[in-house]
Amino acid sequence: MRTLALVAVGELPKGFPALLIGRLEKETGMSCEVLDESVDPSAAYDSVRAQYDCRKILPLLDEIALRRGDLVLGVADVDLFSPIFTFVLGEARLGGDTGLFSLHRLHPSFYGLQEDQELLWARAEREALHETGHLLGLEHCTNPDCVMKFSASAEDVDLKPAEFCPACAAVARGAV
Repeated sequence: MRTLALVAVGELPKGFPALLIGRLEKETGMSCEVLDESVDPSAAYDSVRAQYDCRKILPLLDEIALRRGDLVLGVADVDLFSPIFTFVLGEARLGGDTGLFSLHRLHPSFYGLQEDQELLWARAEREALHETGHLLGLEHCTNPDCVMKFSASAEDVDLKPAEFCPACAAVARGAV
């Protein structure tokens, strides 16, 4: 069985990726671990947009996945974009080996609100599970009670649960 390896992309709050392991293991049935190595996102920085191109970070994660033979989920705290979107909360290759999500727009303080670690943690759990779902072959789900429902904003993330709907759970567990 393959493992899901979490990798810090740039600087993260100490111990943050490890907080995600319980939820990811529970919902996917996969073994998860946090790698000691990290990825430097600086080469993906676009000075015109003042953001990081997620398509330039994913190949760095591909190198780790190839070397290890595991699925790899990058956890960042920088503002991500994809050329066709103003920003993205995360991106993963459907059925691929690598994905990435960022805490940057999940922080309540990004929206001028008081920082709330519990809210940040809940949002991060959902986004980590969402991107992992894509790695397991899941597309966006129309069920509002599924973590695979598309989220265009942090508020959308707040409205969905940190679990797969029954249909998506069956597919995810079958892919492991």
